[in-house]
Amino acid sequence: MCLGIPGQVIRLLEGYHGQLALVDVSGAERKVNIGMLEDQRLGPGDWVLIHMGFAVERVDATEAAEAMAGLELMGRPRDTRIRRRFHVTGLVQGVGFRPFVYVTARDLNLTGSVVNDSAGVIAEVEGTPQAVGEFARRLRDDAPVLANVESVLATDLATTGGTDFVIGDSSRREGARTLASPDIAMCDDCSRELLDPDDRRYRHPFITCTNCGPRFTIIKDLPYDRPATTMAEFPLCAVCAAEYSNPTDRRFHAQPIACRECGPRLEFVDADGSATTDDDACLALARSRLAVGGILAIKGLGGYHLACDATNADAVAELRRRKQRGDKPFAVMAADLSTARELVHLSEPEAALITDPRRPIVLVPRRDDASLALAPDIAPDNPDLGIMLPYTPLHLLLFGLSGDAPGPRVLVMT
Repeated sequence: MCLGIPGQVIRLLEGYHGQLALVDVSGAERKVNIGMLEDQRLGPGDWVLIHMGFAVERVDATEAAEAMAGLELMGRPRDTRIRRRFHVTGLVQGVGFRPFVYVTARDLNLTGSVVNDSAGVIAEVEGTPQAVGEFARRLRDDAPVLANVESVLATDLATTGGTDFVIGDSSRREGARTLASPDIAMCDDCSRELLDPDDRRYRHPFITCTNCGPRFTIIKDLPYDRPATTMAEFPLCAVCAAEYSNPTDRRFHAQPIACRECGPRLEFVDADGSATTDDDACLALARSRLAVGGILAIKGLGGYHLACDATNADAVAELRRRKQRGDKPFAVMAADLSTARELVHLSEPEAALITDPRRPIVLVPRRDDASLALAPDIAPDNPDLGIMLPYTPLHLLLFGLSGDAPGPRVLVMT
């Protein structure tokens, strides 16, 4: 067996005539030339010894372990520091990835930095080889639930020292592109705050955090940072700025965060052009109009919804006439899961789907014994109903909280 660094093949790379493979080398993914082994068929899981970027010998797992043990005996002391850059691509912006990297690096006593760039996320870490290897593993295996890591490419760098780990300013590379996160339904934590009279974001129509809220809708450019979003015109107040800067806070580096003091506000514009700007007054007006058969245009994620009371036959018929909808079904939004169950038969998988963070419209069979009578023009001659749940704080507030005047429990949202 020759001298080399052991690595495990992840996959063969297309477009290189079978000469290049992506190989896991001690937790880092490297592109390795396997041309010297072209007479041997390699596949995912196979082990090779690597020298100067070339796979020079195929080995089994036992031989790979022996080679690594030998290298460790020959190598640097265990407390020697190394520095490595990780370039992470995939859906890694707008999903809390930089805060995750920050907390992970601090937990492993690593110094360095993390930034967004127009092709993904770049993290540079410096510390013991063991800590850097564990950092690489966590990048792949413990990424935020909303992230989708496609690749982690590593480059060794000269050590520079340092005593801290920071989230740096984003950089931009011409011609490079990364994935932007889709908008994400309000999370349970934000929902609890929205309903809590003692919380400073009680009834705040634009409540959000690292784990939820608008992403794609507010992005003006990449990489994803507040100055490159529509939130740039809303400077953070002192309290929000403290949350944004606190690694232990749920809103640490959450780009859309704001509150009633520093964020966007509601506006209700009537048919005659007159405007109401107080949040609670706007919501009261909206609920009252819906309750008496009005049709509202509601600005939200990705555009506007046209909404009306789904149980009001005249309102639904008028909306269908204005849209020249024909017999095409309308989708409806139920105030909550229990209301949805009054209208349709929801299996366990369907209930999981309708409450998923993506909040899709789910097509399910109607109940013959529904306790809520929907307007007949909702979905004419159709045994199924397209139904969804609220996914923004504004939706929840439109249905009303405890103490609000009652409004419709089911809305057409089209």
